[in-house]
Amino acid sequence: MLNHRIARNLFLLIVLLLAAFAGYGALSWWWLVLPAALYVFLLFIGTVMIRARYFLPLRNHGNRSRREVALTFDDGPRDITLPVARCLNNHGVQGTFFLIGENVRKRPGIVAELVRYGHTVGNHGYYHRWWFPLRWTRNMVREMEACEKAIEQAAGVRPRWFRPPFGLTNPRVAAAVVRHEVVPVGWDVRSYDTVIGTGSLLSARLRKSVRPGSIILLHDTNEELVAFLDAFLPWLQSEGFKVVPLEKMIHETPYRD
Repeated sequence: MLNHRIARNLFLLIVLLLAAFAGYGALSWWWLVLPAALYVFLLFIGTVMIRARYFLPLRNHGNRSRREVALTFDDGPRDITLPVARCLNNHGVQGTFFLIGENVRKRPGIVAELVRYGHTVGNHGYYHRWWFPLRWTRNMVREMEACEKAIEQAAGVRPRWFRPPFGLTNPRVAAAVVRHEVVPVGWDVRSYDTVIGTGSLLSARLRKSVRPGSIILLHDTNEELVAFLDAFLPWLQSEGFKVVPLEKMIHETPYRD
């Protein structure tokens, strides 16, 4: 799979070859623009498309030969988080909630209830700002630590799993993940529920996109999410999909010792 290091080395090699030909007059120097533009394009795609695994080896899906999916929920805890958790319990499934640190500080009791209900909680940064990947690596690590500490104080667990805010990645994010020794977790099915809502458009999108081994991204921020799940979970079952804990799918323990 193409990643940042491979692309960078290929780009440098191509530039050197083109520069050599241009130096001998065999090519115009304008030929250097094409690989440069392609390299910038790859950087952009790698930054915004977490499924590309361009900068770091995230866990984006499970075994494609097994009709299993995992449900993940970002940006909580919110007031709707516990009703979502209860809905999952009513259907006999477990979800993973990637929590924002400052929200944890506001609603620590919800985090404790999530863990008590048997759901998993992960680190989603402390502030969840779009400029997170533009920060220095040490500042990213501090934000991860702050979120982890808030979760530990609320529920007594220290998450190992980290999902970058907005799914944006770059070499600094990769360095912060390594330095803080967390397991980066992405997704392969992005619901866009914060844009299209939880109605028929979301249902159609997910029913079209879900595959064996999918990690589905939802957000526990919409009051209508419970009603959506009450319809979506039976559909998954009718299609032969089993909702499994993310831990089982990616074979990584969710918490530090």
